[in-house]
Amino acid sequence: MNITKDKNLIIITENGTTGQYVLNINTGEFLGKKGKLTAVLRGMGALTPEERPIIGQLANEVRAMLEEGIEVRKKAILDEVKRDKLRNEIIDVTLPGKRKDAGKLHPLAKVSRDRYITEMAKEYPQYGFEKHKGYGTKDHMEALRTYGPSPIHRKKFIRFLEDETK
Repeated sequence: MNITKDKNLIIITENGTTGQYVLNINTGEFLGKKGKLTAVLRGMGALTPEERPIIGQLANEVRAMLEEGIEVRKKAILDEVKRDKLRNEIIDVTLPGKRKDAGKLHPLAKVSRDRYITEMAKEYPQYGFEKHKGYGTKDHMEALRTYGPSPIHRKKFIRFLEDETK
């Protein structure tokens, strides 16, 4: 968030969007280089030694009140920006949530499964397990259509055959 102050205007820029909010006090008129309060502080040298502490204390109190007022207004502006931002961020709770991906096999489980499938390739050579290790390649699917499922095929894996016959 970037905040720029220009006389009595505060410009707040966030994520490429700009909102302008008016600060009620023209700070430059009082606190700037040519401000009224600055002129009073510069003129302190012309005062008598008895008047300086009184006028100095009064000027410092006025400055503190002005700066406090500016900070309060700035906070109110930032709160207004936050409210505007939240108002524009509407959450539609009727939308479906994001699905989590199903887990994957652990690398050791994959190695173990691949070894088992390589052994089964000797028992069921018509399926070509030695080439595809039982994964759903085009050749494997074609062998399933031609020879039907073997006893080692998982039921979830061969579900597509049932869908094709319906």
